[in-house]
Amino acid sequence: MYRVIIADDEESIRNRLLSMMEKLGDDFLVVGCFENGADTLESGILLEPDIVITDIRMPYVSGMELIKGIKNELPLVQTVIVSGYDTFDYAKEAIDLGVVAFLTKPIMFEEFKATMEKVKQSLDNILSFDRNLKDLEEKAQTTLGFIQSDDLNKLMSLKEVPENLVNKFKEDEIDLNGQYQMIAIFDCDDDDLSYEQQDIFHVYVEKYFSEEFKDDIVFYPFLRESKFVVLVENDSPINVEKFVNRLWEILAKVKRNCKFSISCGLSDMMEKPVNYRKLYRHAKRSLEYRTVMGKNLVLYYPDLEKSDSPHPKSGKIDENEFLNITYLVSYGKKDDALKRTDAVIEAISSPNYKDNYYFYLNNVMNAILKSCLSLCKYYKNVESQIEITNRLYSLKSRESVIDFFHTMIDDVIQINEKQRLSGLQSSYERIKKYLEANFTNPNLSIDDVGYELSYSISYISAILKKNETSFTKMTTELRMRRAIELLGDNQNHIIAIAKMTGYSDPYYFSHCFKKYTGMSPDEYRKKHTS
Repeated sequence: MYRVIIADDEESIRNRLLSMMEKLGDDFLVVGCFENGADTLESGILLEPDIVITDIRMPYVSGMELIKGIKNELPLVQTVIVSGYDTFDYAKEAIDLGVVAFLTKPIMFEEFKATMEKVKQSLDNILSFDRNLKDLEEKAQTTLGFIQSDDLNKLMSLKEVPENLVNKFKEDEIDLNGQYQMIAIFDCDDDDLSYEQQDIFHVYVEKYFSEEFKDDIVFYPFLRESKFVVLVENDSPINVEKFVNRLWEILAKVKRNCKFSISCGLSDMMEKPVNYRKLYRHAKRSLEYRTVMGKNLVLYYPDLEKSDSPHPKSGKIDENEFLNITYLVSYGKKDDALKRTDAVIEAISSPNYKDNYYFYLNNVMNAILKSCLSLCKYYKNVESQIEITNRLYSLKSRESVIDFFHTMIDDVIQINEKQRLSGLQSSYERIKKYLEANFTNPNLSIDDVGYELSYSISYISAILKKNETSFTKMTTELRMRRAIELLGDNQNHIIAIAKMTGYSDPYYFSHCFKKYTGMSPDEYRKKHTS
């Protein structure tokens, strides 16, 4: 059953659409009706609709503005436009926004039924889910290619690609000539997925990625560290904003179909010559931010790099055989990190390791320190490298060594989360300050914020969502607080207050004010200034 919301300023049209929806049976469920675009944008997103039926011309926020705003949050939503006017002027914009159909008032049931069947078919196609795992695995093996996968895994560990490998890659039909390249890593958000679910995740990310990008860019998918990785290349710079939006659609499809969520870490875009090891590390590091930002996100490295706290990251250690411990601590997977560390200590505590016990003990310590985002903070707030080493070497029992590393892992994970949170808080403060300085602009949009601060729209939305707000909600609150201040002076006319708070339409201002305070501006002024 697909969830539907209806937005139209005419009550008779809303009632007619409701009546026709009831005749369509159990395929659709109307979860909300709204009389203007502003209320739909603010409240309709929370209802998580699959389908939005909207008028073009509505008070305060037009149908086109509504569709654009709602698709930022719900990339898979299907939209139908209802209009009593000539729709020719809106045709190009509607196509760009992915509008499924136009309906002209007065709406005839047969036309409406055919349109909704078309919408349902579109959603069915998007969300179709072949559950025959054997067939899926065969498709995946054919698509990925074991030889290419092996080549691409080697590539991820290289800073520079030697000529002999370039020739081998060409023989294996891997062309690395694209001037601009990026890496995307898709990973399940849950740790307890079955092997079957992991197989489904790998297959369907590949399926959806191929469907989305096969005609646009060159890409090579492969598996690495139980994650689905895609190397993307293009002769011209990749439009990152559009690329990220399409990745969001892939995430939404997987979540809707597979009933579990995944996230994507996206590297920066690098121009040739490409350091693949660095690109992979950046994409992988982006995924680490799930520990503080939440699940089911596209995390773009340049967004996160800008939000890092300005603390030097010194004393990093190259990857070694204890990389698993580094990985688990980096991703905040405390329980798994403790188990892995305990197993290593148990192993090296046997007589067989008496000659190289301290060598492996150092490796555990260094693996944990390597995962720390700010070693200077660790050394300052916990203990220095010398103190760590001296205390570790002074321990006399296996149990005390295990306790030592447990505490160390706890400290590192806490520092990492504070580092990431401080970076994200810095981003939030930048967004907040920009809105505070510009909320009086009646044409202010989330695109303006992204352009000014050099953040992607999806990153801004994710930051605001983490702080339990949105662009619309924060902007409205800033405008309403200012309006309340201005209403305290009886010399300020309502129309002037509307303009001073970013509303070109005084009726829209009054609507928003009443929704925010429960009173009209006049009623509020009389009650609070008498």
